[in-house]
Amino acid sequence: MNEIYPPTTSDWVELYNTSSAEIDLGDWKLLDTATTPMKVLEGNKKISPKGFLVIEVSSRLNKSGDTIKLIDKDGVEADSYKYSTSSENESFDRIPDGSGSWFGNQNPTKEASNGTSPPKDTKQSYPKVSLSEVFPNPEKGGDEWVEIYNPNSSSVNLEGWFFSDSANHKKSLSGPVSPKSYRFFKFASGWLNNSGDTLNLTNPTGKLVEKYSFGPMDKGLSFAKDAGNKWRVTTSPTPGKPNKITGQVSNAMQENS
Repeated sequence: MNEIYPPTTSDWVELYNTSSAEIDLGDWKLLDTATTPMKVLEGNKKISPKGFLVIEVSSRLNKSGDTIKLIDKDGVEADSYKYSTSSENESFDRIPDGSGSWFGNQNPTKEASNGTSPPKDTKQSYPKVSLSEVFPNPEKGGDEWVEIYNPNSSSVNLEGWFFSDSANHKKSLSGPVSPKSYRFFKFASGWLNNSGDTLNLTNPTGKLVEKYSFGPMDKGLSFAKDAGNKWRVTTSPTPGKPNKITGQVSNAMQENS
């Protein structure tokens, strides 16, 4: 999904094909919070490479807010977006097309590009995601990694988000994190300091979402949040999965905000 226009009787949802191949959308569905689909796409409905396709869903989108889901022919959720109250004659846009973050209060660009640069003046608020686990000291030849958790009921696209360390060395993020799910990002060993470091998570506007300062760490162990959202040392790293606190655990040295 690339653009959502909900405020009038002429509601529509725009799709964008990010790939270099034509895609057949036959039997795909658009859903909202109601029990019946807004739209079932007819067989042989195709979208060209880097092309746009507008789905008219007259008077179906709620002006007060709604959750829109794109479901493929196998019943798998391909994308989703939850929006809040919309303004008259304004749309919710992905910037840049197809992979960027969502912005509200935009001028509609039906069947055309939303542009490449996020607007300077925007009421956009990014969904909250959080740091979940840090693996800073791998065995020789292994990778460091950092895990993120998405507590929201819809996927969050991380295009434009980034990590940074205490020396402000940045690592760009991209791609979605599924609802109520974990995702980890691997980096070559040597980015995070084994003797202790600070990890920052920042959204595309440059706002610091969360930071975690930790002390020295032995090889093969990780810092992970427990069920009470407290950082712990664990002997059982679980990249991309719920955290498991084992071993002679201790409170991790931390500055968490």
